[in-house]
Amino acid sequence: MTKICTFLLFAPSNMPSPFQKTCELLVKEIGDKEMLPVTSFLDATKIHHFTILRTKNRGLSRFWSQPDVTDEVSIMDILEKSSSEPGIVILRPEEKTMGTQMVEIITTPLGSLTELLKRKLRGQELPYLEECWKLGVDLYVVTETMELFKSSELHARSRKDISGSASIPWKTMAKGNIGVKYDLRREKKIGVQKGMVVAYKKKKLIFRNNGWGLLLLEDDKKKKTFEEYFKYLQKEVFQKVEELNALSRSFQDTMLNNIQAMLGNHEALQELRNMLEQEPLGCLNGPGGTILDVLRENSEYSYVNPKYFISYLLEAIIELSDTQHALLARSMEKKILPHQQELVRSILEPNFKYPWCIPFTLDPQLLAPLQGEGVAITYGLLQECGLRVEPSNPRSTWDLEAKKPLSALYASLTILHWMAKA
Repeated sequence: MTKICTFLLFAPSNMPSPFQKTCELLVKEIGDKEMLPVTSFLDATKIHHFTILRTKNRGLSRFWSQPDVTDEVSIMDILEKSSSEPGIVILRPEEKTMGTQMVEIITTPLGSLTELLKRKLRGQELPYLEECWKLGVDLYVVTETMELFKSSELHARSRKDISGSASIPWKTMAKGNIGVKYDLRREKKIGVQKGMVVAYKKKKLIFRNNGWGLLLLEDDKKKKTFEEYFKYLQKEVFQKVEELNALSRSFQDTMLNNIQAMLGNHEALQELRNMLEQEPLGCLNGPGGTILDVLRENSEYSYVNPKYFISYLLEAIIELSDTQHALLARSMEKKILPHQQELVRSILEPNFKYPWCIPFTLDPQLLAPLQGEGVAITYGLLQECGLRVEPSNPRSTWDLEAKKPLSALYASLTILHWMAKA
């Protein structure tokens, strides 16, 4: 008998890295490039077929993705009632691997989508849509999901502790128990429930002439061209550094200390990011509240608005995993951020424009200043971006999927380093 998932066993403020990594690996095994992995355990319980997702239509950077956010609203909630529900097709992968033997794909046939599009929006006011339009967000509808059809327990074991290695192999084991253990130095376990969504496809929701529709294809050629060159990322990051230099030392210290205190708490970071979008600024408790208070006190800057700088940094940090947050915090303590930033730059700069896998070798001169634990921490940061690197072997292979997290890591390392400079 399947046990019911007890959410109290999970800290809702954290995004368990083993779960995120497992979702990414499952998507790779399926081989569908349009399928998006779920990035948090809680989202896996909230995202369903026809769920509406919202994404900011313009982030402060174009080099990493804006996260999909669900308010647990379905497209069915904004459409007129119907006597029939859209049909679905359930598929299970033919090639069974350790991961795909636990999942099934639930898709909406084109005919069912066509029938759904004939339904009209509800006549009464739709406060949810009005609020989304006011915030300037893009809306999407989930049209396909990859779901677990049996309960399992995900296991992750690190080969050594943080001071000796940073290699984390993942595996899954079928089991009914629900629970989690999260520790950089020990085995990590996450219990997952039947019906949880591990990946999904989405279509853009559009509104015109009092009607609605789904954009089946999006033209992102311009975005891809812009993202081909590392120099644009470098220019973007150092523009933020210039903004930082215009701010007082005490302001920078306050920002640095309170952001460091929130590392690993994705919910707190995202709440602060959301509050920065409000006008006037919202209110929070804890480190986020301190940052908001200081921003209000420093509103006299005429040519630099500090909140946009902080928002940019938060976007980059939120792109990283909890494991990377812990490693970043340790890196700040050891004062090795500039060495790590140079190493990440040396990976990105020559490989940034390549869409295929090519070998590269880490520069031993850039690794030399890190030493011991610093090397292990740095390799951990790179591995969490998706690069296969080992302290015993400086050779690796460029992976296009590592580009966005590496870009966010580069921005985070650069800005945190400049904030920490005396």
